[in-house]
Amino acid sequence: GEFVCAHAALIDYRTMRLQLLLSALLVAFAAGSVLPDRFFGFVPLDMGTVPLGNQLAWQGRCFNTTTATVAVDSNEWGSITATITLTASEPASAACSDLYVFSTLENTAWGEVLLHGVHTFAVHNLTENDMDDLQLAGLRVFLFYDGAADLVLDLAATLAIFLNWNGNYDKVAAEADIKFLKDYIGMDLERRDTSIKTVTSDDLQTGDIIHTLCLNGLDELQLWVSGGASGHTCIAMRADNGTLYVCENLEEPTWPTAGVQCNPFDDWVQLMQEKGNAMAVFTPLAPELRARLNIDEMWDTFEQWRGVPFGYANFAATVIDRETGNLPYPLTMNTVVLLAQLINDIDPASLDLFLGQGLNLRLGTSNLTFFDCVAEGERRGHTMGSLWAIPDDDAWLYKIEGRTVRSRVCSAWVAEMLRAGGAFGNVTITAAELAPRDVYELAIYDAAYAPPAACQKADPQLPYCQIMGEWRVPYSALYNSVVLHDHYAETCGTQPASAAKWPEGC
Repeated sequence: GEFVCAHAALIDYRTMRLQLLLSALLVAFAAGSVLPDRFFGFVPLDMGTVPLGNQLAWQGRCFNTTTATVAVDSNEWGSITATITLTASEPASAACSDLYVFSTLENTAWGEVLLHGVHTFAVHNLTENDMDDLQLAGLRVFLFYDGAADLVLDLAATLAIFLNWNGNYDKVAAEADIKFLKDYIGMDLERRDTSIKTVTSDDLQTGDIIHTLCLNGLDELQLWVSGGASGHTCIAMRADNGTLYVCENLEEPTWPTAGVQCNPFDDWVQLMQEKGNAMAVFTPLAPELRARLNIDEMWDTFEQWRGVPFGYANFAATVIDRETGNLPYPLTMNTVVLLAQLINDIDPASLDLFLGQGLNLRLGTSNLTFFDCVAEGERRGHTMGSLWAIPDDDAWLYKIEGRTVRSRVCSAWVAEMLRAGGAFGNVTITAAELAPRDVYELAIYDAAYAPPAACQKADPQLPYCQIMGEWRVPYSALYNSVVLHDHYAETCGTQPASAAKWPEGC
């Protein structure tokens, strides 16, 4: 999927030990009762920002009324400190405490409020970016929903859904993934009869789209963040000799190579089955679109892209389309700042790849850090959300693995192939903006398609064929529903306005 394993080579005996530990924790905490509500429970709630010279008020977990102000001062050595004055009142319980994180753009401080009254906390060593951010955006306040002890259980529950991420299949982890899909995304997987062979390479043609979902935590995270019904998107391509290929852009530890590639259909199915946790469906292209495909141009486009690394730099653009309303609760753009600080402490290069380069391109700058970009955007009147809402440009170049290339996630690359073949006609689409959900929902498929008898027997609920999987990939009412139009998927966010309709223009 979008979050496939970029660092699989680092897996060693420590990973195995962690898997055993988390499996034990999963069993110990009664894998079906308490854990579902703990997924990502360690993510703090965004209570808002405290502007300099003003006050922020909110209801805490343990104190019904909480207010805060912030002031800035410096010492004789020039070190600048932001001091937070927090007043807590109306305690909900005598044995309860609120745990906070206070964040400037580049620095954080932790604080725990045990008693009612006035408390002070400090964020030290503020940078120039911090100071400008405080003036323009304010100090970010985060409150943990759970107490310190429960945060350990939240983390264990969440890590458990990722135990299959490295290509190994762990049944306990798969059950956790299924539970997460149901409780957080509303996707209820059903078992299916795997003894029925539904699809052969003869059933697909050039331009048909394959949508996959793996129980590996990464696809589940992708679905939670960006919506949709699949975690990865591929396109079928038939060569002149009649061989059907599955072409895709991915980085997967069990695949023979990484980046843009084509594998014979039967080989691809075998690779997917070896994962042990994979589901796949294919959706046939509408006949009128298939008839105008320039297949030679599609193969030429593939050759231009062959071997280009997976588009991690493009991922944020497929998720963030608007200033607000892009991320599932409790995530916000302020949470992204907090996450960026954590990533920067561990792996600054990954922060630059995922977020920094895209912001530089939007600003017309180069080599600024993520934090430099956010501060510069604020100086120009942008919030981080409005800056990211600027659509990608398909001509933009990114530095990835020592190469200067265009960057596309799987679905965006499939859109490149469809556009190269002429499927979009004269409609203007920014391929780099399309997430797997966008490709699935676009009205480019055969609405009159009648699945073969084997497909109807195995999956009578689906209007298309499921290729493989122990579990049935749920059908979404948004499938094949969005009429092709200029600038599709550039301003839509990640969640529809209702269960079956996107906002006007999406």
